[in-house]
Amino acid sequence: GNFSGFYSTDNAPWQGKEINLKNNFVFTTPTEFIIHHDFKKTTYGTYYGPSFVYEVHNCPDQESQEIWRADKIVEFDQNGNLIWSWNVFDYIDTTEYNPVDLISCDQGSFDWTHMNEVYFDESTNSVYTSLRNLSRIIKIDYPSGDIIWQLGDTTLMESVYFDDNYNFSRQHNVKKLENGNILFFDNGTFNSPQVSRCLELEINDSDLTSDLVWEFTLPSDLFTEERGECLRLENGNTIIST
Repeated sequence: GNFSGFYSTDNAPWQGKEINLKNNFVFTTPTEFIIHHDFKKTTYGTYYGPSFVYEVHNCPDQESQEIWRADKIVEFDQNGNLIWSWNVFDYIDTTEYNPVDLISCDQGSFDWTHMNEVYFDESTNSVYTSLRNLSRIIKIDYPSGDIIWQLGDTTLMESVYFDDNYNFSRQHNVKKLENGNILFFDNGTFNSPQVSRCLELEINDSDLTSDLVWEFTLPSDLFTEERGECLRLENGNTIIST
């Protein structure tokens, strides 16, 4: 009956918290982790979500060194101990970046990946994550951390796993459905014309094939450049937040 999520205030660190119906926090992540966008609890009582991580590299096409802001997935036990993590810097090369985001180099740090979703699939011991700025969804083996596949904008990707990238961009809210497919919100920022969609994909991990099995395209006046969500209900309907 409790709720978990990401909380932030002006004078406190961004943290993941669990709160009960009596308005008491029963779990809070350690302050050295900057939790953002998404925070959830597994059925076996651990907590996970994305946390900012920083490294210094040359900003692409420039000689000056800048702070690169990326992300790592962190998992905690009920005592707040870090028990598993997955750092983007360890698995994606810094040559893979989106040129449109270079403007952030002049704003204090290069916003490289901008992870906005982590979905833990306990049935297959895998993790799905969404990297907004790379227009990429990644499936990760748990707990090895090995990448099973990457899906998205192939022009920003050194290793291409699928023949079709479905032309989604700046996506949010990837999750696995009970039928085994994945569902996510395509913001469609780089499409022309700019329209947002919900996409359901069937993906075969063994031979790396994929199919678009359902989509819903929002009218142009409901295009959203940031945020967005698709939620599949038990009766088969889909709620879209835009």
